[in-house]
Amino acid sequence: RLQLQAGQQTRYDERLSGVVAEAVASEVSAWTEGMLVFRRAPLREVVDEINRYRRGKVLLGESALARAPVSGRFRIDDPEAALEQLRLTMSLELRRFPGGIAVLG
Repeated sequence: RLQLQAGQQTRYDERLSGVVAEAVASEVSAWTEGMLVFRRAPLREVVDEINRYRRGKVLLGESALARAPVSGRFRIDDPEAALEQLRLTMSLELRRFPGGIAVLG
């Protein structure tokens, strides 16, 4: 059983179970303003969030990239621009395939 204190948050997904972290109100509520905000988040987490707002799916070409830290603000209504920002700032290759599949690596 996980118990949170005021100012804390946790996330669950298929790879991670209940890691407690500091909750920053402006980041947690950013989606209400159409933004995704990340502070040293693993690239895998950033890609998972972008995938929620994008047709098709973004995959990471190299598993080692999954842990690379990402900080930034991305518009929810323009996930393609978010991918382009990641490509440029992290010096990655972005390959696009039919069906909305994109591989970042």
